[in-house]
Amino acid sequence: MRVRALSPSTRTPAMSIRSRLILLLAICVATLLLLGATGLIQSERNAALMRTVTEGSVPGVLAASDFGSALKDVELTVTSLVFAPDNTIAQPLREQLKTQSAALVQQLEQQKAYIRSEREAGLIQQIGESLTVYLDAINNVAQAQSTGQKAMAEAVLYASVAPSLQELGQVLETLRVEKQRTKDASIENLHAGLHQSMMLLILITAMTSLAVIGLGWRLYRQIIIPLHTMEKTMAEIAQSLDFTRRVPLLRKDEIGQSIAAFNSLVDTLQRSLSEMIAVIENNTHASIEMHQSAITLAHIASAGSASSSQIQGAVKDIQSQIEDISRSTSQASNLTQQSGSTATENAQIIRSGVAGINALAQSMNRAANQVFELATAGSKVSGIVGEIREIADQTNLLALNAAIEAARAGEAGRGFAVVADEVRKLAARAADSTVLIEEQLRAIHQTSAQSTGLMKQVIAEMENTVAVTESAGTAMGYIEHSSQQVLSMVTEIGSKVEEGQSSGQRIVSQVSEIDALLTNANVAAQNTQKTANTIRDISEQMGRIVDRFRIGQSIRIAANADSSVVLYEAA
Repeated sequence: MRVRALSPSTRTPAMSIRSRLILLLAICVATLLLLGATGLIQSERNAALMRTVTEGSVPGVLAASDFGSALKDVELTVTSLVFAPDNTIAQPLREQLKTQSAALVQQLEQQKAYIRSEREAGLIQQIGESLTVYLDAINNVAQAQSTGQKAMAEAVLYASVAPSLQELGQVLETLRVEKQRTKDASIENLHAGLHQSMMLLILITAMTSLAVIGLGWRLYRQIIIPLHTMEKTMAEIAQSLDFTRRVPLLRKDEIGQSIAAFNSLVDTLQRSLSEMIAVIENNTHASIEMHQSAITLAHIASAGSASSSQIQGAVKDIQSQIEDISRSTSQASNLTQQSGSTATENAQIIRSGVAGINALAQSMNRAANQVFELATAGSKVSGIVGEIREIADQTNLLALNAAIEAARAGEAGRGFAVVADEVRKLAARAADSTVLIEEQLRAIHQTSAQSTGLMKQVIAEMENTVAVTESAGTAMGYIEHSSQQVLSMVTEIGSKVEEGQSSGQRIVSQVSEIDALLTNANVAAQNTQKTANTIRDISEQMGRIVDRFRIGQSIRIAANADSSVVLYEAA
């Protein structure tokens, strides 16, 4: 069954696979850009928090610790100065105390750079005030020690320096606690920022992954399901050889184009198979017609061979008759030659007959006998000429029949037709010659009759011998001339008869060649018949092979109507 593709109005609109791939790639690129931008922003923020920790909180704590250490160093120096045994030891301690006091003031100024809150600023200010009191007390201790008032120096040390140092230590400890709290808060903010960055990146990655997985799954379904359907249909077509089946075309994307191309390929195969079926059927019909034509040609060749054999026999009969005519003509020539010789001798006798009438009477008796013989010979020659004329008529009739058979033979009998026409012309000429000979013989017979009458008159009336002899001489001269003409005609007839005999031999040779050609044609017709049977068997085998394919009745009918143009109708 054929599957009709949905019309554009009912077809489900969908993005193409290329568009979905581009969208998927765009989402991936956008995700990477978003991750990069988020990572960059969070990195900047975390870097700021890290700088707050590393450049503010931690250095402030360290600076406070260093300031406390410096205070202890000053405390040790003051104590050593108060209890110095002599001025030699006290003088370096006083110089060291001045240096340490200046360092404390400088470190206090450095602490201002690490202030991160108002509380720290207040504590720094309070430390500054306490440091001023502490340094003044130290100066008083140093001054009292330098003047040798050791007891005063010890009194100031315990009464003024120690309480100031204790107050300064308490404020410094408070600053340290505040600095530590600020450091801990900064580190906690740093940890919170890192955690926030990580969660944001995880969220973006998860959302992107879900979007990519969803789009990929939809793209997978768009590719795999149609391909599975097409694969299933192709497998069913391959198994059932049903080329009327089509893959449903429900979309316009690349898979839809592939399905349309596959359906078009199946359409082409369906049309090609239908055309092949039509060609096979035409080939079968052609082989049948070839078989029948070969049979007809074999019958024609057999009939032509039989006819050529009959013609060959007839020509051989004509040739035999021509040989008989040739022999008769030779005899007629001999007789005519003898008649001419006799006529010449008689003419000579008649011319010399006046000298001896008596001898002439005897000679006339002999001449009469010879004239009688001549008349008898003329009658015989007339009979022979009649036979020659009948032979010529039969030859003409055979030549006409041969021309008709040559015309039936067509192109192969053209040479035989020419030969038959020449034989017919020869027969006509022989008939004309026999008419002339017959006329001459009638003249000879008439002359012989006249001579016989004259000879009788010569015998009856000897007295008219001279006149009769002159008449006889004239008649004998005419007879001599006629005998020469008859001899010439008989010689010409002999020549024509020889030509007819040669033509008959050529006709026999041509008929033999025609018979050989007809035999070869019969063999070729039998071979053609076998070839036609082989072609028909091959066509039947191909038809059985192609009949396994299902191509639809409408396509098969259209292919049978015209094998060169297939009318394809959509279902």
